[in-house]
Amino acid sequence: MWIQQGSTKVSPTALNVTDNDTRYFTVDQSAVGKKVSLMAENASFTYVTVDIAGKFYPDN
Repeated sequence: MWIQQGSTKVSPTALNVTDNDTRYFTVDQSAVGKKVSLMAENASFTYVTVDIAGKFYPDN
């Protein structure tokens, strides 16, 4: 999983994500104030259902 702004990846990739994981992302300064998306793919390129809940909090 990673954060993307447009077609640009703006965070490191979180690997080995499992059920009920909590992950924290540091997003590039270039994405501040812009619409971003959480992207994900699995190793076998199989479609899966993913439930995502969360909030973005800026660093102060």
